[in-house]
Amino acid sequence: MILNPPIERLYFALTEMVALEKRIQRTVAGLRGDVSDHPAARELLARLEEMAGAHLDTLCKRLQIAPDDDPKARAGVDGSPAHSIRFGELHPVSSALGAAYSIVQEAVIGYSTILIIATRTADSWARADEGTTGHIARQQTQEYVGVAGQITALIHDVVIWELDSDGLVCRCTCPGCSIGICVGAYGSRAILSEAWIAARPPGAEHGVELKPPRPGSPAAEAGFLKGDVIVAVDGEKIDALTTLQRAIRDHDAGDLIEFTVRRKAGEAKVVVEHRREGSDVNEDECVLPAGQGFYLDQSRNVQRRLRKRGNANRSNGVALSSLSARELQVLLLVAQGATNPIVADELEISRATVARHVAAILAKLGLANRTEAAALASKHGLLPDI
Repeated sequence: MILNPPIERLYFALTEMVALEKRIQRTVAGLRGDVSDHPAARELLARLEEMAGAHLDTLCKRLQIAPDDDPKARAGVDGSPAHSIRFGELHPVSSALGAAYSIVQEAVIGYSTILIIATRTADSWARADEGTTGHIARQQTQEYVGVAGQITALIHDVVIWELDSDGLVCRCTCPGCSIGICVGAYGSRAILSEAWIAARPPGAEHGVELKPPRPGSPAAEAGFLKGDVIVAVDGEKIDALTTLQRAIRDHDAGDLIEFTVRRKAGEAKVVVEHRREGSDVNEDECVLPAGQGFYLDQSRNVQRRLRKRGNANRSNGVALSSLSARELQVLLLVAQGATNPIVADELEISRATVARHVAAILAKLGLANRTEAAALASKHGLLPDI
């Protein structure tokens, strides 16, 4: 099948990506020495370099150029120099979002790095209720990941808006577009979402893989090995990190804990005598269901903001700061339009429990309904800025 050359706008977009793929190759090649001692990182960057090379070949084939060519120096479709118009000038808003996304992702990696260092050195919620490096890094990571997600959700609509502004009508022939309903933004978001879900950081759905146990610790003495995957504790399947944490916490000192681990040679049993080393002032955070920490952080941030404002935020004589952390979690979701079933799913509690929390919130704040609660939350700046 012979394809027509891409239209000029696409030509410029593709030339930008050719330059980017070449930059990825050069950057990754320069990083080889830095990751040479870590097999997984070394393998990841090797795959990335190979991927960028394959992407570059695909782009060059579509542009009908050689990989060593400079497509920006070639004539455009209408004969004008390709470098006379930059893609950013044709798509200023989406290009700006792209630049913002890049720097936000850099911040995500930076704070994620700080977070693990802070956790490992106990500069975290294990030692204090707030203000530690771990608290800062966790909050900033969550906020920037949220912004990154919203940029990716918005970018497709922005590009369509830019195309509409320039009079480029939809020429797609999919079922929806064929009758004049442009669904390009939804289709593109679905493709991105599928890739994002497939590539999300691994959780503990299939067990918890261990790093080398600390020398002299009960785990090391019991014979745990690097790479062991804990799949059960006392016969209970481990499908989340919090399940493991809770199973360990619920044992008393001196108890024997039986772990089932998966190794290359098959499953094995490891029995550990429970000896608690150190204390954690916020141990409950370690046993929250997956995803609950994010909502807990949000509600605690709200509580801190309300405490700083003192008695300024009151409704019918009842301070918003009188709400519990859980009630604030529910209020934040309700204020963003979540129904009781949605709140129940998000917080992994029953719908009846949600209804009781909503009733308690309205009673404490002296409000008549959810709409008034949402308005109050918005009035006092409790909702996310973005």
